[in-house]
Amino acid sequence: MLARLLTVAVVALGSFSPAAAHADTPSGKTLSWGANDTGQLGTGAGPSSLASGVLSSVDHIKAIASGANHTIALLDDGTVWAWGRNDRGQLGFAPPASDERGDASDGRAVQVPYLSAVVAIAAGNAHNLALESDGTIWAWGDNTWGQLGNGHPNADDLGSGGTAGLYGYSNSEPVPVPVSGLAGVTAVAAGGNRSLALLSDGTVQQWGEDTTAFGADWLDPLVATVLTGVVPLPFL
Repeated sequence: MLARLLTVAVVALGSFSPAAAHADTPSGKTLSWGANDTGQLGTGAGPSSLASGVLSSVDHIKAIASGANHTIALLDDGTVWAWGRNDRGQLGFAPPASDERGDASDGRAVQVPYLSAVVAIAAGNAHNLALESDGTIWAWGDNTWGQLGNGHPNADDLGSGGTAGLYGYSNSEPVPVPVSGLAGVTAVAAGGNRSLALLSDGTVQQWGEDTTAFGADWLDPLVATVLTGVVPLPFL
């Protein structure tokens, strides 16, 4: 029964089916339901659930975003928390090699390191973006298509901070890294394996997987030349 969700403030849904769904109540509590095979519900390891349960480990949630099998939440204090699958470093840390499915958080929310003044978040399939109050963006997770925007599709090239060979994939960054060459960002968005940023001058920057006929992934932010004067859509 979802009758108690009639006064929700924000909702988020994972990309893959079956997926977990989350709803934020006006009191800042998060309710979740759906698949839980990799801890997507954030209520601890356990079976999937058709009934909504309270995510007790975090509260005072301001915003929430879900990827394919993970979720991130922005709290009122500017910190970011994550739960769910972590095979690409989606939760902000490198899981031990013994954790073959990337479930080292045991299905409970963990705080993403190095982030303390975040004002907006976005999640792709297996990567995340965090916009800080100074207009800079930090990204972490899968970077196979350059969706982290740091110019390196391969974490081996980073020299420090990168984790190579994470579950057989070298293109992952399990801790937040800055997106190259962007300042004055006012909004962020992510979807699939791509990332977008709206700048204060109304231009849009994009990076990540190129699904067009050009076939060349963008490792650094690139201006979307056909878009000018863009403003954020009002939240309905």
